[in-house]
Amino acid sequence: MEGLHLANPEVLYAWGKGISLGFTGNSAMHWAASKGHADVVRWLLRRGLNPDVRNNADSTPLHSAAGAGRLEVIETLLVDGGADASAKNGLEETPRDVALARREGGGDAIAAAIDLHSRVGALLGFGAENLASEAPMKLMRATLQLTGIEKYRSFAEKSEVVNAVKEYLGTLPARVVPETEDGKWLPMPSLLKAAQAQAQAQAQAPAESPPPEVVAPASPSPRETPTRDADDGSSSSSDDGETNNAKFAKMAVEAKEKGNAAF
Repeated sequence: MEGLHLANPEVLYAWGKGISLGFTGNSAMHWAASKGHADVVRWLLRRGLNPDVRNNADSTPLHSAAGAGRLEVIETLLVDGGADASAKNGLEETPRDVALARREGGGDAIAAAIDLHSRVGALLGFGAENLASEAPMKLMRATLQLTGIEKYRSFAEKSEVVNAVKEYLGTLPARVVPETEDGKWLPMPSLLKAAQAQAQAQAQAPAESPPPEVVAPASPSPRETPTRDADDGSSSSSDDGETNNAKFAKMAVEAKEKGNAAF
């Protein structure tokens, strides 16, 4: 994957076209999420791949991870990448809906993980220094509850809640910052733009002029065959007849003489 990326950074958004499963339109992050490769998901995030990239069904990698029950990937996408847990696919399903609809079971645990990590991701988005001034108290209390920290119930002051949240967030890895020029996710339609630009260039290219028409040379007129004069032909036929008659007469005389001599 690293070699492909070095050769062409836009391969991050190659939606599987030209392969047997190309109809899904999955990005590399969709496949990594569905197979449980959290380390690959982190690498893709660092390369700048948007965690909310969509496939042909309008599903995000978080939908793929939820459907496959990949808890570590769910945490990686929501906490490290700040993925949108409220994103809906083509069936109007959120990743949480996909988790609860799993035939393999375990949907409640997966949904609980999405509930926790989506809230943690939201708090990380505010930044530790802005929690007291910007983060809703309800969000912070819900996060502490989902983490299993029971002592939050005894907190009487907002500062106690904020400090407990900061302490918990401090145990988590830092959010991934894309290693791009501007530190932002790469635009998703990058490959499509390249394809459109190529198609437009081909459309604007001057049309090739047709090859000159090859004209076949005129066939020569048939040569006239000289004909004999009718009079000459009749005269020749007459002469030939007379010669033959003389020959036959001579042969008859000779035969008669030979016959007489035999007797």
